[in-house]
Amino acid sequence: MRLSNLGSVFRPRRLALAMGCLLGVLVVTHIPQEYMSRMPKGNYIDKVEHMLAYGSVTLLFLLSLRWPTRPHVLILLVLGLAVVGGLDEVTQPWANRIASMADFVADLIGVVAVAVVFLLVMRGRKKTGGKARPAFTSEEID
Repeated sequence: MRLSNLGSVFRPRRLALAMGCLLGVLVVTHIPQEYMSRMPKGNYIDKVEHMLAYGSVTLLFLLSLRWPTRPHVLILLVLGLAVVGGLDEVTQPWANRIASMADFVADLIGVVAVAVVFLLVMRGRKKTGGKARPAFTSEEID
């Protein structure tokens, strides 16, 4: 994809917001360890934080796409965020942080989970003509 075609794939303001949030995540993950609060061992809250951070960034990028979009754009977006998550972990030792495969897996889970849920919602909206579908119909409740 050429840079000149970027506007036909993404909404520029939404893309700028997504890029800004991604930059924010990368800055926060590179704060030196001595400035971070101590977490007790065995506490997996940081994995949840990784999933939420990368899931949120994924959602913002998905919302910045112009719909309908081609499947290869979605695949490239998910793969691109996976690569960014990997590079994020690999470069953390430069900032006196510890790179972790578990953190990278949490990043991937966040990216993939949000992408799958988003696509399922979009698929449901397409089937209903863009209208919201009730969670339950009266026949399903009885």
